[in-house]
Amino acid sequence: MKVKTLFFTLSISFLFASCTTLNKLNDLSPLPVENLSLSELCPSNPDWETIAPGFQTTSYKISSLNITWHCAKIDFETAGTDLSINYFINAKNDTYSLKKFAGKTHSIVAINTTPFKNKEKSNQTVGIVKAEKNIYSECKENYSALAFSKNSENIYQCKILENQNKNEIEKYEYAFGGFYQILQDGKILSFNKSRRSRTACATNSEGNILYLFATTPVFSLTDQNGLTYEECAIILKNLGCTDAMQFDGGHSTALIINQKNAEKPFMQRKVAAGIGFGLSD
Repeated sequence: MKVKTLFFTLSISFLFASCTTLNKLNDLSPLPVENLSLSELCPSNPDWETIAPGFQTTSYKISSLNITWHCAKIDFETAGTDLSINYFINAKNDTYSLKKFAGKTHSIVAINTTPFKNKEKSNQTVGIVKAEKNIYSECKENYSALAFSKNSENIYQCKILENQNKNEIEKYEYAFGGFYQILQDGKILSFNKSRRSRTACATNSEGNILYLFATTPVFSLTDQNGLTYEECAIILKNLGCTDAMQFDGGHSTALIINQKNAEKPFMQRKVAAGIGFGLSD
């Protein structure tokens, strides 16, 4: 009985100690770490599996850290006008299971996006959430965003915006905020070197391919194991990306592929915003 009580107490403590990160220096890992080499982080020739027209996935286990990562790649040109974008945003201070959202919307791939305040049960998103030209959550200037528009052929294109500038956001049909850019024009950006579960998105230089990435420990009670921001950027650059930014990670990390959890941290929390991609019937 005492053992069960202790485990429950520790689990709750870990969960609340890992509230949504709203500062790039506010990570749980007590000491900075050195990045792993490319050969440790990523296979030399990643094996992409096609799961639907325009949708591919690849994954890898980093044995030295006992963590895994998954990446989904969406080619907008191949998916064409059949590509659909699904989304959710907190309503009535509610949060949602990304897996349930993916099932209800028939999303082939879904990922959690904008960070949120977990204070006084407000679950208020922090940063832009714009969908179908409607703004549901306002910009946070110093955070980045993933934005979508359509070209002359009615096919989606995507772009990572370094800052959530209101005038710039107006140009896009959809925009989902995150934290900070980690890869810019092929250059890896460096700041906090600590390890956690991570969620990220990335694009190629043309903006016609979107990458959705997540990494979690195989098992970790504290979520103080995972990848650094730089290591995520190194992997994504090796996969063919030129620009990347982080979404809400930690216990919010969620990547759903074919309605199954591709990455799921210990005591995964429900989230306040997410995006999914599917094909119209």
